[in-house]
Amino acid sequence: MRRVVLIALAFGASAGSAFAQADPEADEEATPEVASDVEASDTEPEPEARPWAEGVSEADQSAALALFRDGNESFGAGDYSVAARKYREALQHWDHPAIHGNLSVALIHLDDPIGAYHEVERALRWDDAPFAAHVHQQLTTNRQLLRGQLATIVIVNEEEGAEVALDGDTVLDGAGRIERLMRAGSHRVVASKDGFLTFTRRIDAMPGTRSETAIELVPLERMAHFERRWPRWVPWATLMGGVVAVGVGAGLQLAGRAAINDYEAEIDAICATGCTQDDLTDAVLALERRGERLNGAAVVTLLLGAGVTVLGGALLGVNRLQRVDVDAEGRPLAGVSLQPTVDRRGAGLRLQGNF
Repeated sequence: MRRVVLIALAFGASAGSAFAQADPEADEEATPEVASDVEASDTEPEPEARPWAEGVSEADQSAALALFRDGNESFGAGDYSVAARKYREALQHWDHPAIHGNLSVALIHLDDPIGAYHEVERALRWDDAPFAAHVHQQLTTNRQLLRGQLATIVIVNEEEGAEVALDGDTVLDGAGRIERLMRAGSHRVVASKDGFLTFTRRIDAMPGTRSETAIELVPLERMAHFERRWPRWVPWATLMGGVVAVGVGAGLQLAGRAAINDYEAEIDAICATGCTQDDLTDAVLALERRGERLNGAAVVTLLLGAGVTVLGGALLGVNRLQRVDVDAEGRPLAGVSLQPTVDRRGAGLRLQGNF
């Protein structure tokens, strides 16, 4: 009965214990053993059916075993990256479950739970047939612990020509569906296509869960709306205010002219043969002063009304409906806007830019 020395390994704080198998084919009639910290004998017979050995030449088996043992030596020395490389080279010669099992342990030490999980799955594809009971149990436990660190992310895209990236890596170039095993945590999906609003979604993947995201690309023309810079009443109120001011100014001017005409009529009646300023009554002088005040107020009001009328006309032109492209949250994508503001300190205009 052949005896083999097996190696005990720590899986890590979150993954329990892991084992490295000493030899995938320790004895032609013996069950492959996985690591233990004591010497163990091969006591369980291997099943007659060995599907993992079918079609594998003796030369490939020998090459795989040599590389496998080299990998174990590197593994025992703590050089897990070299061990993983040797195991992968061995698998090119012989796709053996025990090699996958040891590779999974090396990847665990290299902090690659995704790769380790895939290797455990490959190791257990024939369930417990290639392994002793305690080895199979440990691999099964490792698979469960690894799965608890991972999450499945599914992305579905039905938009032809769209490029989809997951955490910055392109995963789809056009329509399709992908399913990825990822570390649990936050991930970002971004999809883009010319003429469409960029799709961005954050996925908070919980351990052991499955999250599916459907890409929804919205044409840019659907993300635009038409709006005015100010409420419609603002320019119209400005224009009407100017017109009213012009009308008031004209009225003041007429009243002033009437007062001056009354003053001149009084002068003609009182001073038909000539008189001095002292000969005029206070009522007559008041007519002159009133006419001058009304004419002065008329000039100011007419100028102000004319200016406000011109401003109102300009605001009507500026305030016509304009197309505004917005993002998914309704914010302008780019441009400068002028917004009226009203607060307890007064009214004003606010210039706002989006770039």
